[in-house]
Amino acid sequence: NFDNYTDLNTTLGELFLKVTNDAQILDKVYEIYPDLNATDIWNYLTADLRATCPINDVVTLMEGATNREVLRLFIPYRTTVFTEQIAAFHAKDTIALFGYKMADFSETAALITDKSLRTEMASMLKNLAGGKEYNADWVEGKTLKIQNRDPVARSGVATAVVTEEKARESVCEEWENMDLTKYGVQN
Repeated sequence: NFDNYTDLNTTLGELFLKVTNDAQILDKVYEIYPDLNATDIWNYLTADLRATCPINDVVTLMEGATNREVLRLFIPYRTTVFTEQIAAFHAKDTIALFGYKMADFSETAALITDKSLRTEMASMLKNLAGGKEYNADWVEGKTLKIQNRDPVARSGVATAVVTEEKARESVCEEWENMDLTKYGVQN
């Protein structure tokens, strides 16, 4: 967690020196992630550069395969638990399906909105595993977003919508234009 922008700038400045010569990179970070606190900027930036944007690239390549159907799923849903610590978190699906087993993340802490995410995810997987249609509009080349009913306020039960846009597409395009999407996590 970053308590202030000064600490974030110091950390980002040191790290960006290793991957870019762009003297305006910190200004661009604040343009890409406006109106966020320092911790949320760090969380979104690292999630986008390490996972979301590289995964978009891989999925785009896989969509060209003729021997499989590739469906895009994006979960921008914001949990009601630990909102300060996990603004951008790439295990929401696992937590929703298998429970809240992380340290300090108890089942009783999950509010009704988090349980609605679990219900939505379980419904989707049951249909897909059973060879049934989950959402008629969700086809290859489109993204299913499971998000809060009110994504701006990040409140309300989980709801599923289909969109043409890839996960965080406009943000990923910004990073791609700076040649910074090639540093994805390799597990």
